[in-house]
Amino acid sequence: VDVTLGDATFAYTVLANGGVMRGQPAVVPHDPGERTLDPVILMSVRSSRGWNYDATRPQEERVMAESVTYLVTSIISDAKNTCIVWTCGALEVPGRPTAHKTGTSAPFENSITAIGDTWAFGYTPDLVVGVWIGNADKRPMANIYSTTIAWPIWRDVIDDVSKQLVLAPKPFVRPSMVAEATLCWPSGYVAGTLCPSDRRYKGLVATDSKPLQDTWWQRVAADGTLVSNVAQAAVGAEVRLVLPASEVALRAWLSSQGSGLLFTPDVAITSPAAQQRVSGVVTITGHASPPGAASSAVEFGVGSSPSSWTSIQTMTGP
Repeated sequence: VDVTLGDATFAYTVLANGGVMRGQPAVVPHDPGERTLDPVILMSVRSSRGWNYDATRPQEERVMAESVTYLVTSIISDAKNTCIVWTCGALEVPGRPTAHKTGTSAPFENSITAIGDTWAFGYTPDLVVGVWIGNADKRPMANIYSTTIAWPIWRDVIDDVSKQLVLAPKPFVRPSMVAEATLCWPSGYVAGTLCPSDRRYKGLVATDSKPLQDTWWQRVAADGTLVSNVAQAAVGAEVRLVLPASEVALRAWLSSQGSGLLFTPDVAITSPAAQQRVSGVVTITGHASPPGAASSAVEFGVGSSPSSWTSIQTMTGP
């Protein structure tokens, strides 16, 4: 089923509103399990004959926890995350905090090079904007990407409308039920005692739900069996990454689908070695060649669990 520009933009209003959906009861009810409210399209009408119309106050329905929506906002508003895929600073509205996501429908149906649509969605604390670029008759496009056409339009609309309405830049305010915690790679869960120090990093968790604890790092005996207690751990056991069955099944399915859905461990720094002490001018060598790689970046941070990263070099392609 196709998703319309209006539907997707309305969904982003829920994120911008902290998990609250605002609108009017659907004139034509949606299917069971779908939304019960629709956007308010007409706010007011003024007639030269004295007939006036003003929309009633929108109804509100909480459909997501405020903590969860803020976690999404923190991800798509963090400029450092843009550096992972695109050039640092490429997708920003200068001087104005924004949360946004772009998308390109590619490959298009049975074509390797054709593109179907490009999208850009996002919000500030005051505005929500959605942009769709494509052909109404579903003909594919070529050499057009979300970052080169949908994103610039989105950026300019957000910037221009904010200035027209005299909306001062506002930060996204973190709610009290979201806190910083030490997480563990690759699960992303709260680090346990077995999580290696070089796999720990700082992140946000929702404290109004029980944050998941990392159990992917476990003690494993020499014969490959899991060690359940500390006494047994003294007999030649070591801490290893043990993926849960659900994760193993997911990765196997992704691998079977091809098309680069799963990034294999084809990204590595080969020199300097892990934990190696260095000084002076350091030569860094490595490779980044997973299927479908769009770009790569080398960054450094201070300490074993850096709170921030500084870019050394970014490159397009593998």
